[in-house]
Amino acid sequence: MDFMRQFFGFQSQQNRNQSVHNQLAPKKSFDRLGDLPLEIIIVISFALPLPALLALALTCRAYYHLCLPVLNHTVILTQQNVRLFRAKISSKDASLRMIQRVQIGRLDRPGLGGPWDFLEIRDILAALPNVHALELCGVGYLRGWESVSQILEAIAHLRELKTRVLHTESSSDATIDCKSSSMRSLDLTFVRPQKLLNVRLRGIPPSLSHGLPNLGSLHLEYFSHPNQEDPPISPFFTTSHFPLLRTFSFSTSKTVFLLSHELQALMTFLTRHSGTLVELSLPQWYISCSTYSGMQAAFASIPLQLRYLRTGCYLAAEFAPVAEWTVDHLYLLWVNNDDGRRRIDLLTQPSVDGVANPFPGGFGGTKTLTLRMACYRDTVLRLDHLPNVFPALEMLYMDISYGLNDGMIIFFRYRDALAQCEQLKRVIIRGFGLGGEIRRVQTYEILRDSAGGIQSWIEEDERERYAVKGYRDDYWSNFSGY
Repeated sequence: MDFMRQFFGFQSQQNRNQSVHNQLAPKKSFDRLGDLPLEIIIVISFALPLPALLALALTCRAYYHLCLPVLNHTVILTQQNVRLFRAKISSKDASLRMIQRVQIGRLDRPGLGGPWDFLEIRDILAALPNVHALELCGVGYLRGWESVSQILEAIAHLRELKTRVLHTESSSDATIDCKSSSMRSLDLTFVRPQKLLNVRLRGIPPSLSHGLPNLGSLHLEYFSHPNQEDPPISPFFTTSHFPLLRTFSFSTSKTVFLLSHELQALMTFLTRHSGTLVELSLPQWYISCSTYSGMQAAFASIPLQLRYLRTGCYLAAEFAPVAEWTVDHLYLLWVNNDDGRRRIDLLTQPSVDGVANPFPGGFGGTKTLTLRMACYRDTVLRLDHLPNVFPALEMLYMDISYGLNDGMIIFFRYRDALAQCEQLKRVIIRGFGLGGEIRRVQTYEILRDSAGGIQSWIEEDERERYAVKGYRDDYWSNFSGY
């Protein structure tokens, strides 16, 4: 009996030693990571999706401690879990120092638990010393530019801020008094209440560049009532100068004509940032012929080096001589919205004697084209001369705001014209399926022969896979969405 106890005791001790060894050593599926430097393993862990990251953290104790900064990098706070988070703050948990990004609320459930108080948000952020990014998902958290200034003053080391700002009567004279040298990215969406229909708001403070001198990305979006006037843009465009600005996005919910002084202010802004600006997004603005006739030469002389351009067809045609060979991705807004103004010269260049004329100053270096369109209207949108305007096109996206069938009608009507694009590899149509509830993606991939001609089209639906000859099993595994 003593021998049996000694034997099984020895075996249990061996099992305990083996379990400890298994905790300290990685599993076989992650054996190769042990040969890599620690810095590379950390970079790999940040790129892993959450299931793979959890699997890596559970392999051994060393990888568990290695994955802790990644697991605690981002925290999403709602009214349901804020009590547990406050308990962490009270106990001065060590994981609080690992948090670098905070999201207040959830995008999929914006009304979860009701609105937050601004002072409550400020107290929570004060307990997180290493937070550099803040996202507020909801309306009413910040009221006017005054609240934006308070956030920047409360968190001096904040580098990224994304939120919705509710306009108030006190924000009619927009100012920003604080100065934050650490802010790199600012994303603000302004919402105006119904009661402020008659209040003319300045919108963007002209002193924004003085308060945020090191800003590299600026996104400003305005949602206005149809009867409300958009904020004037001339003071901001005329006086602002961001030495490190690389991405600028400005959008409004209405389409308006640019006046002469507004166009001049926009040209001044683009000229001042031509050395650094690589991504530009502007609304669907229109320019009258009388306004643009005297400024066309000055507009074409702006030395822009844009890689991404998002705007309406009217303004994109004016950017063609400026960024003919630099724009890699062009995003055109509402290309088939027939509003009685100028037709889409970018896609409907007329022909003489049946031969298409090359578009003057087309986008010869553009490889990706996105067409944002409303419901299908054959009288407006034509893709006959797409190969002449975009000779280097490789990817074509059609983003339909309504049914997917509208985009498929356009594709089948102009499929032969699209086949003339020698570099075109894929056409992706995005829209709603039957019932208008399910988002669908229809993909057509070109299969070419050895001579470069069209051999066949490979058709694929995101929801239903068709048994089409030539389908590659690894295609959808590499598809990264839209």
